[in-house]
Amino acid sequence: MSIPYRGHDSGRVALPPQNGTITSSFATLKFASSATASPTEKNAKNANSRTFTIKNGTFASEGTAKIPTSTATTRNPTSTPSVRSLAHRLYTAVYLPYEASPRLDRRCEAIPAGLVSRRKLNLKPLSWEGLENKFRCLGVIAGGRWKPLDCVPQTHVAVIIPFRDREEHLRIFLNNMHPMLQKQKLHYGIYVVDQHVRTLFNRAMLMNIGFVEAGKIEDYDCFIFHDVDLLAENELNMYTCTEKPTHMSVAIDKYNYRPVYPNQFGGVTSLTKKHMRLVNGFPNVYFGWGAEDDDMSFRVRRKGAPGLRFIARDIGRYTMMNHTSNQKSNPRYSLSVKLYISAFKRFATDGLNNVNGSYTVLKLEQLPLYTRIYVDVDEKRILMNKQLSKFQDHKWLRSVLTTNMTFVNATSSRSSSYQ
Repeated sequence: MSIPYRGHDSGRVALPPQNGTITSSFATLKFASSATASPTEKNAKNANSRTFTIKNGTFASEGTAKIPTSTATTRNPTSTPSVRSLAHRLYTAVYLPYEASPRLDRRCEAIPAGLVSRRKLNLKPLSWEGLENKFRCLGVIAGGRWKPLDCVPQTHVAVIIPFRDREEHLRIFLNNMHPMLQKQKLHYGIYVVDQHVRTLFNRAMLMNIGFVEAGKIEDYDCFIFHDVDLLAENELNMYTCTEKPTHMSVAIDKYNYRPVYPNQFGGVTSLTKKHMRLVNGFPNVYFGWGAEDDDMSFRVRRKGAPGLRFIARDIGRYTMMNHTSNQKSNPRYSLSVKLYISAFKRFATDGLNNVNGSYTVLKLEQLPLYTRIYVDVDEKRILMNKQLSKFQDHKWLRSVLTTNMTFVNATSSRSSSYQ
Protein backbone atom coordinates (compact mmCIF):
# COMPACT_ATOMS: atom_id res chain seq x y z
CA MET A 1 0.00 0.00 0.00
CA SER A 2 1.42 3.39 -0.92
CA ILE A 3 0.66 6.96 0.00
CA PRO A 4 1.22 9.22 -3.00
CA TYR A 5 2.11 12.77 -2.18
CA ARG A 6 2.33 15.53 -4.67
CA GLY A 7 2.61 18.87 -2.92
CA HIS A 8 4.76 21.22 -0.94
CA ASP A 9 2.47 22.71 1.71
CA SER A 10 2.32 21.18 5.15
CA GLY A 11 -1.02 19.63 5.97
CA ARG A 12 -2.47 17.32 8.61
CA VAL A 13 -1.23 14.01 9.92
CA ALA A 14 -2.34 10.61 8.63
CA LEU A 15 -2.72 7.17 10.14
CA PRO A 16 0.05 4.88 8.86
CA PRO A 17 -0.67 1.86 6.72
CA GLN A 18 0.55 -1.53 7.89
CA ASN A 19 3.29 -1.14 5.27
CA GLY A 20 3.62 1.90 3.11
CA THR A 21 5.75 4.24 1.07
CA ILE A 22 6.02 8.00 0.91
CA THR A 23 7.42 9.52 -2.25
CA SER A 24 7.96 13.16 -3.09
CA SER A 25 10.14 15.53 -5.05
CA PHE A 26 9.93 18.10 -2.25
CA ALA A 27 11.99 17.89 0.96
CA THR A 28 9.40 19.64 3.11
CA LEU A 29 8.02 17.11 5.61
CA LYS A 30 8.53 18.38 9.16
CA PHE A 31 8.52 16.92 12.67
CA ALA A 32 5.85 18.24 15.00
CA SER A 33 6.93 16.25 18.08
CA SER A 34 8.91 13.18 19.00
CA ALA A 35 7.45 9.72 19.46
CA THR A 36 7.82 8.01 22.84
CA ALA A 37 6.95 4.56 24.08
CA SER A 38 4.08 3.97 26.50
CA PRO A 39 4.74 2.35 29.92
CA THR A 40 3.48 -0.95 28.49
CA GLU A 41 5.92 -0.70 25.63
CA LYS A 42 8.80 0.22 27.97
CA ASN A 43 8.13 -2.87 30.08
CA ALA A 44 7.92 -5.17 27.09
CA LYS A 45 11.51 -4.91 25.91
CA ASN A 46 12.76 -8.25 24.66
CA ALA A 47 14.54 -9.91 21.81
CA ASN A 48 11.67 -9.08 19.46
CA SER A 49 12.04 -5.29 19.86
CA ARG A 50 12.23 -3.21 16.70
CA THR A 51 14.31 -0.18 15.79
CA PHE A 52 12.74 2.64 13.78
CA THR A 53 14.96 5.13 12.00
CA ILE A 54 13.78 8.33 10.32
CA LYS A 55 15.84 9.35 7.32
CA ASN A 56 15.43 9.97 3.60
CA GLY A 57 13.61 7.19 1.83
CA THR A 58 10.60 5.00 2.64
CA PHE A 59 8.35 4.23 5.60
CA ALA A 60 7.46 0.75 6.82
CA SER A 61 5.77 -0.44 10.00
CA GLU A 62 9.02 -2.06 11.03
CA GLY A 63 12.62 -1.67 10.02
CA THR A 64 13.42 1.74 8.58
CA ALA A 65 11.10 4.73 8.36
CA LYS A 66 12.33 7.38 5.95
CA ILE A 67 11.01 10.84 5.14
CA PRO A 68 12.44 13.68 3.04
CA THR A 69 14.32 15.56 5.77
CA SER A 70 17.99 15.98 6.48
CA THR A 71 17.75 14.84 10.12
CA ALA A 72 18.06 11.20 11.21
CA THR A 73 16.41 10.14 14.47
CA THR A 74 16.27 6.67 16.01
CA ARG A 75 13.51 5.32 18.22
CA ASN A 76 13.68 1.98 20.03
CA PRO A 77 10.17 0.67 20.53
CA THR A 78 9.29 -2.58 22.14
CA SER A 79 7.81 -5.94 21.43
CA THR A 80 5.92 -7.07 18.38
CA PRO A 81 2.40 -6.38 19.76
CA SER A 82 3.25 -2.71 20.25
CA VAL A 83 5.02 -2.05 16.95
CA ARG A 84 1.84 -0.86 15.22
CA SER A 85 0.92 1.61 17.99
CA LEU A 86 4.41 3.08 18.13
CA ALA A 87 4.59 3.30 14.36
CA HIS A 88 1.33 5.23 14.49
CA ARG A 89 2.72 7.79 16.95
CA LEU A 90 5.99 8.08 15.09
CA TYR A 91 4.15 8.62 11.82
CA THR A 92 1.66 11.13 13.23
CA ALA A 93 4.57 13.20 14.52
CA VAL A 94 5.02 14.25 10.89
CA TYR A 95 2.86 16.80 9.06
CA LEU A 96 1.86 15.57 5.64
CA PRO A 97 0.94 17.89 2.80
CA TYR A 98 -2.66 18.79 1.97
CA GLU A 99 -2.36 16.95 -1.33
CA ALA A 100 -1.45 13.66 0.39
CA SER A 101 -4.02 10.98 -0.39
CA PRO A 102 -3.91 8.23 2.25
CA ARG A 103 -5.56 5.05 1.07
CA LEU A 104 -7.74 4.46 4.09
CA ASP A 105 -10.87 2.38 4.37
CA ARG A 106 -12.28 4.31 7.34
CA ARG A 107 -14.68 7.10 6.47
CA CYS A 108 -14.95 10.11 8.76
CA GLU A 109 -17.93 9.94 11.09
CA ALA A 110 -21.02 11.88 10.04
CA ILE A 111 -20.93 13.54 13.47
CA PRO A 112 -17.40 13.18 14.88
CA ALA A 113 -16.82 12.66 18.58
CA GLY A 114 -15.80 15.64 20.70
CA LEU A 115 -18.16 18.25 19.25
CA VAL A 116 -19.70 20.56 21.85
CA SER A 117 -23.15 22.16 21.81
CA ARG A 118 -21.99 25.50 23.26
CA ARG A 119 -18.60 26.47 21.90
CA LYS A 120 -16.66 29.42 23.27
CA LEU A 121 -16.41 32.13 20.63
CA ASN A 122 -13.42 34.44 20.37
CA LEU A 123 -14.66 37.89 19.36
CA LYS A 124 -11.22 39.50 19.57
CA PRO A 125 -9.80 40.29 16.10
CA LEU A 126 -6.30 38.84 15.93
CA SER A 127 -3.75 40.31 13.54
CA TRP A 128 -3.30 38.67 10.16
CA GLU A 129 0.20 37.59 11.18
CA GLY A 130 -1.10 35.99 14.36
CA LEU A 131 -3.86 34.17 12.49
CA GLU A 132 -1.48 32.95 9.82
CA ASN A 133 0.98 31.53 12.36
CA LYS A 134 -1.80 29.88 14.35
CA PHE A 135 -3.43 28.06 11.47
CA ARG A 136 -0.29 27.15 9.56
CA CYS A 137 0.58 24.99 12.57
CA LEU A 138 -2.85 23.36 12.26
CA GLY A 139 -2.30 22.43 8.63
CA VAL A 140 -4.40 25.07 6.83
CA ILE A 141 -2.76 25.71 3.47
CA ALA A 142 -2.81 28.70 1.11
CA GLY A 143 -6.31 29.35 -0.12
CA GLY A 144 -7.85 28.42 3.24
CA ARG A 145 -8.09 24.71 2.44
CA TRP A 146 -7.81 21.72 4.77
CA LYS A 147 -8.76 18.08 4.99
CA PRO A 148 -8.31 15.33 7.58
CA LEU A 149 -5.87 12.59 6.71
CA ASP A 150 -6.81 10.14 9.45
CA CYS A 151 -10.12 9.34 7.73
CA VAL A 152 -11.85 9.82 4.40
CA PRO A 153 -14.12 12.91 4.48
CA GLN A 154 -17.73 12.27 3.55
CA THR A 155 -18.12 15.52 1.61
CA HIS A 156 -16.14 18.30 -0.08
CA VAL A 157 -17.35 21.69 1.14
CA ALA A 158 -16.85 25.24 -0.17
CA VAL A 159 -17.72 28.05 2.26
CA ILE A 160 -18.71 31.09 0.15
CA ILE A 161 -18.65 34.54 1.80
CA PRO A 162 -20.05 37.61 -0.01
CA PHE A 163 -17.88 40.46 1.19
CA ARG A 164 -17.14 44.16 1.17
CA ASP A 165 -15.36 46.34 3.78
CA ARG A 166 -15.70 43.98 6.75
CA GLU A 167 -12.02 43.23 7.33
CA GLU A 168 -12.24 43.03 11.14
CA HIS A 169 -15.26 40.75 10.94
CA LEU A 170 -13.39 38.53 8.50
CA ARG A 171 -10.47 38.07 10.90
CA ILE A 172 -12.85 37.12 13.72
CA PHE A 173 -14.80 34.81 11.39
CA LEU A 174 -11.72 32.92 10.21
CA ASN A 175 -10.37 32.55 13.75
CA ASN A 176 -13.61 30.85 14.81
CA MET A 177 -14.52 29.02 11.60
CA HIS A 178 -11.36 27.05 10.82
CA PRO A 179 -11.23 25.23 14.19
CA MET A 180 -14.89 24.20 13.99
CA LEU A 181 -14.64 22.89 10.43
CA GLN A 182 -11.56 20.89 11.40
CA LYS A 183 -13.31 19.37 14.42
CA GLN A 184 -16.14 18.38 12.07
CA LYS A 185 -13.58 16.48 9.95
CA LEU A 186 -14.53 18.27 6.75
CA HIS A 187 -12.60 18.60 3.51
CA TYR A 188 -13.19 22.31 2.94
CA GLY A 189 -12.06 25.55 1.37
CA ILE A 190 -13.06 29.12 2.31
CA TYR A 191 -13.77 31.62 -0.49
CA VAL A 192 -14.28 35.34 0.07
CA VAL A 193 -15.94 37.04 -2.91
CA ASP A 194 -14.97 40.71 -2.58
CA GLN A 195 -16.96 43.20 -4.67
CA HIS A 196 -15.35 46.23 -6.31
CA VAL A 197 -16.72 49.47 -4.80
CA ARG A 198 -18.11 50.96 -8.01
CA THR A 199 -21.66 49.61 -7.58
CA LEU A 200 -24.10 48.83 -4.78
CA PHE A 201 -23.37 45.60 -2.92
CA ASN A 202 -25.00 42.55 -4.52
CA ARG A 203 -24.90 39.72 -1.99
CA ALA A 204 -26.79 37.14 -4.06
CA MET A 205 -24.79 37.68 -7.24
CA LEU A 206 -21.53 37.36 -5.28
CA MET A 207 -22.71 33.98 -4.04
CA ASN A 208 -23.37 32.87 -7.63
CA ILE A 209 -19.89 34.06 -8.58
CA GLY A 210 -18.38 32.19 -5.62
CA PHE A 211 -20.18 29.01 -6.70
CA VAL A 212 -18.86 29.30 -10.26
CA GLU A 213 -15.28 30.32 -9.40
CA ALA A 214 -14.76 27.89 -6.51
CA GLY A 215 -15.87 25.09 -8.82
CA LYS A 216 -13.03 26.01 -11.18
CA ILE A 217 -10.49 25.48 -8.38
CA GLU A 218 -11.75 22.24 -6.82
CA ASP A 219 -14.65 19.86 -7.39
CA TYR A 220 -16.99 20.68 -4.51
CA ASP A 221 -20.26 18.85 -3.90
CA CYS A 222 -21.57 21.03 -1.06
CA PHE A 223 -21.72 24.82 -0.76
CA ILE A 224 -22.27 26.80 2.44
CA PHE A 225 -23.25 30.41 1.71
CA HIS A 226 -22.27 32.41 4.77
CA ASP A 227 -22.59 36.02 5.95
CA VAL A 228 -19.28 37.13 7.43
CA ASP A 229 -20.87 38.59 10.58
CA LEU A 230 -22.39 35.30 11.82
CA LEU A 231 -20.61 32.79 14.07
CA ALA A 232 -21.98 29.32 14.80
CA GLU A 233 -22.33 28.63 18.53
CA ASN A 234 -23.02 24.88 18.27
CA GLU A 235 -20.41 22.55 16.78
CA LEU A 236 -23.15 19.96 16.16
CA ASN A 237 -24.43 22.27 13.43
CA MET A 238 -22.66 20.27 10.73
CA TYR A 239 -21.44 22.28 7.74
CA THR A 240 -22.60 19.68 5.25
CA CYS A 241 -25.45 19.32 2.77
CA THR A 242 -28.55 17.15 2.92
CA GLU A 243 -31.23 16.09 0.47
CA LYS A 244 -32.81 19.56 0.70
CA PRO A 245 -31.43 23.11 0.75
CA THR A 246 -31.03 23.98 4.42
CA HIS A 247 -31.39 27.17 6.43
CA MET A 248 -28.70 26.83 9.10
CA SER A 249 -28.82 30.16 10.97
CA VAL A 250 -32.34 29.77 12.29
CA ALA A 251 -31.67 31.24 15.75
CA ILE A 252 -29.58 34.43 15.99
CA ASP A 253 -28.83 36.21 19.27
CA LYS A 254 -29.83 39.61 17.84
CA TYR A 255 -33.37 38.27 17.35
CA ASN A 256 -33.53 36.44 20.72
CA TYR A 257 -32.75 33.14 19.01
CA ARG A 258 -36.12 33.05 17.23
CA PRO A 259 -36.93 32.94 13.51
CA VAL A 260 -37.79 36.41 12.22
CA TYR A 261 -40.51 35.10 9.88
CA PRO A 262 -41.55 31.80 8.25
CA ASN A 263 -39.53 30.30 5.39
CA GLN A 264 -36.61 32.69 5.80
CA PHE A 265 -33.46 31.66 3.93
CA GLY A 266 -30.76 34.19 4.75
CA GLY A 267 -27.59 34.35 6.84
CA VAL A 268 -26.15 30.84 6.49
CA THR A 269 -27.55 28.31 4.01
CA SER A 270 -26.37 25.06 2.46
CA LEU A 271 -27.04 23.70 -1.03
CA THR A 272 -25.50 20.94 -3.06
CA LYS A 273 -24.18 21.51 -6.56
CA LYS A 274 -27.29 19.75 -7.87
CA HIS A 275 -29.57 22.05 -5.86
CA MET A 276 -27.88 25.14 -7.25
CA ARG A 277 -28.26 23.96 -10.83
CA LEU A 278 -31.87 22.93 -10.27
CA VAL A 279 -33.00 26.36 -8.95
CA ASN A 280 -30.68 28.36 -11.27
CA GLY A 281 -28.70 29.68 -8.30
CA PHE A 282 -29.44 32.96 -6.56
CA PRO A 283 -31.11 35.96 -8.25
CA ASN A 284 -28.70 38.58 -9.63
CA VAL A 285 -30.96 41.65 -9.74
CA TYR A 286 -30.90 42.64 -6.07
CA PHE A 287 -28.40 45.47 -5.63
CA GLY A 288 -28.28 46.89 -2.12
CA TRP A 289 -29.93 45.59 1.03
CA GLY A 290 -32.75 43.09 1.27
CA ALA A 291 -35.15 40.62 -0.41
CA GLU A 292 -32.61 38.41 -2.24
CA ASP A 293 -32.91 35.74 0.47
CA ASP A 294 -36.72 35.74 0.20
CA ASP A 295 -36.42 35.35 -3.57
CA MET A 296 -34.11 32.37 -3.04
CA SER A 297 -36.54 30.89 -0.51
CA PHE A 298 -39.21 30.96 -3.21
CA ARG A 299 -36.87 29.24 -5.68
CA VAL A 300 -36.15 26.27 -3.44
CA ARG A 301 -39.83 25.92 -2.38
CA ARG A 302 -41.55 26.32 -5.73
CA LYS A 303 -43.23 23.37 -7.43
CA GLY A 304 -40.67 20.90 -8.72
CA ALA A 305 -37.89 22.35 -6.53
CA PRO A 306 -36.08 20.33 -3.83
CA GLY A 307 -37.84 22.02 -0.90
CA LEU A 308 -36.54 23.76 2.22
CA ARG A 309 -35.19 22.25 5.43
CA PHE A 310 -34.52 24.03 8.73
CA ILE A 311 -31.90 23.16 11.33
CA ALA A 312 -33.35 22.59 14.83
CA ARG A 313 -33.37 25.85 16.76
CA ASP A 314 -31.14 24.59 19.61
CA ILE A 315 -28.51 23.56 17.04
CA GLY A 316 -28.75 26.44 14.56
CA ARG A 317 -27.72 29.10 17.10
CA TYR A 318 -25.54 31.99 15.90
CA THR A 319 -23.91 35.11 17.31
CA MET A 320 -24.07 38.19 15.10
CA MET A 321 -21.11 40.56 15.27
CA ASN A 322 -21.95 44.21 15.82
CA HIS A 323 -22.13 46.47 12.77
CA THR A 324 -24.16 49.34 11.38
CA SER A 325 -27.09 48.37 9.16
CA ASN A 326 -27.27 50.08 5.77
CA GLN A 327 -30.98 49.44 5.26
CA LYS A 328 -31.94 53.11 5.27
CA SER A 329 -29.14 54.11 2.91
CA ASN A 330 -30.19 51.73 0.17
CA PRO A 331 -31.84 53.72 -2.64
CA ARG A 332 -33.15 50.54 -4.23
CA TYR A 333 -34.96 49.07 -1.23
CA SER A 334 -38.38 50.34 -2.34
CA LEU A 335 -37.98 48.23 -5.48
CA SER A 336 -37.36 44.99 -3.58
CA VAL A 337 -41.02 44.10 -2.97
CA LYS A 338 -41.86 44.50 -6.65
CA LEU A 339 -38.89 42.37 -7.63
CA TYR A 340 -39.87 39.67 -5.18
CA ILE A 341 -43.44 39.57 -6.48
CA SER A 342 -42.06 38.90 -9.97
CA ALA A 343 -39.67 36.19 -8.73
CA PHE A 344 -41.72 33.34 -10.23
CA LYS A 345 -41.32 34.92 -13.70
CA ARG A 346 -37.60 35.60 -13.36
CA PHE A 347 -36.03 32.49 -11.84
CA ALA A 348 -35.59 30.79 -15.22
CA THR A 349 -33.66 33.73 -16.73
CA ASP A 350 -32.04 35.39 -13.70
CA GLY A 351 -29.37 33.38 -11.92
CA LEU A 352 -26.52 31.06 -12.83
CA ASN A 353 -27.51 31.02 -16.48
CA ASN A 354 -26.89 34.75 -16.95
CA VAL A 355 -24.11 35.45 -14.45
CA ASN A 356 -21.29 34.52 -16.83
CA GLY A 357 -20.20 37.58 -18.79
CA SER A 358 -21.72 39.85 -16.15
CA TYR A 359 -18.64 40.06 -13.94
CA THR A 360 -14.87 40.15 -14.16
CA VAL A 361 -12.45 38.53 -11.71
CA LEU A 362 -9.98 41.37 -11.12
CA LYS A 363 -7.76 39.34 -8.83
CA LEU A 364 -7.71 35.80 -7.47
CA GLU A 365 -5.42 35.36 -4.47
CA GLN A 366 -4.54 32.18 -2.62
CA LEU A 367 -4.06 33.83 0.77
CA PRO A 368 -2.99 31.90 3.89
CA LEU A 369 -6.48 31.51 5.39
CA TYR A 370 -8.85 31.94 2.44
CA THR A 371 -9.12 32.40 -1.29
CA ARG A 372 -9.95 35.99 -2.22
CA ILE A 373 -11.95 36.48 -5.42
CA TYR A 374 -12.00 40.21 -6.15
CA VAL A 375 -14.67 41.02 -8.74
CA ASP A 376 -16.40 43.84 -10.56
CA VAL A 377 -20.00 43.32 -11.64
CA ASP A 378 -21.70 44.73 -14.72
CA GLU A 379 -24.73 46.35 -13.13
CA LYS A 380 -26.28 47.53 -16.42
CA ARG A 381 -26.11 44.12 -18.05
CA ILE A 382 -27.84 42.48 -15.10
CA LEU A 383 -30.57 45.11 -14.85
CA MET A 384 -31.39 44.93 -18.56
CA ASN A 385 -33.20 41.65 -17.88
CA LYS A 386 -36.41 41.85 -19.89
CA GLN A 387 -38.44 40.93 -16.81
CA LEU A 388 -37.39 44.27 -15.26
CA SER A 389 -38.64 46.44 -18.14
CA LYS A 390 -41.89 47.27 -16.35
CA PHE A 391 -39.93 48.69 -13.41
CA GLN A 392 -37.80 51.12 -15.42
CA ASP A 393 -39.81 54.09 -14.19
CA HIS A 394 -38.26 53.51 -10.77
CA LYS A 395 -35.92 56.43 -10.05
CA TRP A 396 -32.91 54.34 -9.02
CA LEU A 397 -33.25 51.81 -11.84
CA ARG A 398 -33.67 54.55 -14.43
CA SER A 399 -30.57 56.35 -13.15
CA VAL A 400 -28.46 53.20 -13.38
CA LEU A 401 -29.53 52.45 -16.94
CA THR A 402 -28.90 56.02 -18.13
CA THR A 403 -25.65 56.70 -16.26
CA ASN A 404 -22.46 56.27 -18.26
CA MET A 405 -20.51 53.98 -15.92
CA THR A 406 -17.43 52.06 -16.96
CA PHE A 407 -17.47 48.36 -16.18
CA VAL A 408 -13.98 47.06 -15.38
CA ASN A 409 -13.35 44.34 -17.92
CA ALA A 410 -9.74 43.46 -17.31
CA THR A 411 -7.74 40.26 -17.43
CA SER A 412 -7.90 38.66 -14.00
CA SER A 413 -4.72 38.19 -12.03
CA ARG A 414 -3.96 35.16 -9.89
CA SER A 415 -1.70 35.30 -6.90
CA SER A 416 -0.48 33.22 -3.98
CA SER A 417 0.75 36.22 -2.04
CA TYR A 418 0.29 36.68 1.69
CA GLN A 419 -1.37 39.61 3.37
